[in-house]
Amino acid sequence: MNKLFRINFKRFFVIGLTLLFFLNFLIFSAVSDSKDIKNVYVSPSAQQQGDIFDIFADVNAGEGLESVNIYIYDPDDSLIETDDMIRTTGDQFKYIFSNTLEIGIYDFSITAVYTSINQNNKTYNGSFEVIQDQTSPVVSYFWADPIVQLLGKSTTFVCIAEDNINIDEVKLFITFPSGGIMQAPMDKNSEKYVYENIYDVCGKYSYYITIKDHAGNINLSETKHFYITPDLDDTDADEMPDWWEEKYSFNPFDSSDGQKDYDADGVTNKEEYFAGTHPKKI
Repeated sequence: MNKLFRINFKRFFVIGLTLLFFLNFLIFSAVSDSKDIKNVYVSPSAQQQGDIFDIFADVNAGEGLESVNIYIYDPDDSLIETDDMIRTTGDQFKYIFSNTLEIGIYDFSITAVYTSINQNNKTYNGSFEVIQDQTSPVVSYFWADPIVQLLGKSTTFVCIAEDNINIDEVKLFITFPSGGIMQAPMDKNSEKYVYENIYDVCGKYSYYITIKDHAGNINLSETKHFYITPDLDDTDADEMPDWWEEKYSFNPFDSSDGQKDYDADGVTNKEEYFAGTHPKKI
């Protein structure tokens, strides 16, 4: 009887240990699964140089979750960024990556770090791609200061330009009253590009600006005008003062109207001004 009892006891003891081991295995597996880094995605999966990526991951807090770390490697496999991902809502963590000037495949790894001895750290590896920038730079604003300048005095040109990556070159193109064209690089001064020069020919000048970014994209501004004159009261340097041209509805920015004969009396508009006569009455 005692022998049979001992045999059965051993059997139940072994079975009990087996069941206990199996139960612990199931519990451990459930805890391990709860630590998995899931639903990882990068938005967008490919992006142009200078744009940003949003990296998302679901990490169950489980027991003792201390942090969710991200490591990002550039296309040369150099570690360029290490940081904590930020919890957005629930189990979701997010990281914004903006250091995207280099073209190629960027690898990243996400590690969930646990302080509990019952938890093992989890790691997820992924990648995303930065492609060549296709977006042209933008001329936000540009101007000549002043628009009307005295002969032999300095005129300053200012340009404010923007691009999602680096701007390599800003050039100013100027067309002289004679039709000749010159070009000059504009130098960066703080957040602006500047060029300064003195002009010794009176008349109407045209100018525009070109911008080239680091990816080779080029943009062209609209055309504007400035004027060089011996008298600030005579913008177009046609020897008829602005106030007189405006009084008789002539164009103070068009020097050609000085040689016209509005009333067809054989006397030009400029001659009418010097004579003190009415240019629109015979």
